[in-house]
Amino acid sequence: MNRNNYLSGKIAYIACHLTVAFITISMLVVLFPAGGRIVAVLIGIVYLFGALIPLELEYRRKKDFYASLVDSFERIDQKNLVAEVITRPEFFEGALLYDILKASNKACLEEINKYKNLQLEYREYIEMWVHEIKTPISSSKLIAQNNRSAAIDSMAEELDAIESYVEQALFYARSNAVEKDYIIRKVSLEKPVFAVLKRDSKQLICTGISVSAIDQKCKDTVS
Repeated sequence: MNRNNYLSGKIAYIACHLTVAFITISMLVVLFPAGGRIVAVLIGIVYLFGALIPLELEYRRKKDFYASLVDSFERIDQKNLVAEVITRPEFFEGALLYDILKASNKACLEEINKYKNLQLEYREYIEMWVHEIKTPISSSKLIAQNNRSAAIDSMAEELDAIESYVEQALFYARSNAVEKDYIIRKVSLEKPVFAVLKRDSKQLICTGISVSAIDQKCKDTVS
């Protein structure tokens, strides 16, 4: 906010006071022609100073507030919280703007919390559904193991694929809460890698894919 921008909004105010000063000086000159001009000019100057000084003080006060507002808005990461880091000004327009920003921030936070709760409820539902669906999948796999045939084996492979997709849904549901499903620690990759290879061995054999691992200690290839 610069002085020209501020004064451009005060043209009517300035014009009114200049007109009043001019009329006052003219009337004094007419009423007191002998030596009245100097007095009239002095009175006009005093009047103008009395009108312009409050204008200057108001400009400085508003300039400080808006400069602080712009600076705070540029520095803060969460732009909607700008009202929390500035002080409520004393002049009417600034106080009105401050109150609007506070109310807008409150409404924004309420809206965000509403969608956060909806998202949390949805993720909790997905997590519950995953745990529920695992039971019939496990029962179906157990039935398939006890009733081996070409068709049953093919169905078991599809059940493994379904179980994999269900696990992906569970991981997604827990993606914002890593502590629920992950323990970060140093482990050897041998056990989890061979567990996956064993689980998907039928698909690998059917597609003709072979896997080999190298023992880093003896440098021997294990197939």
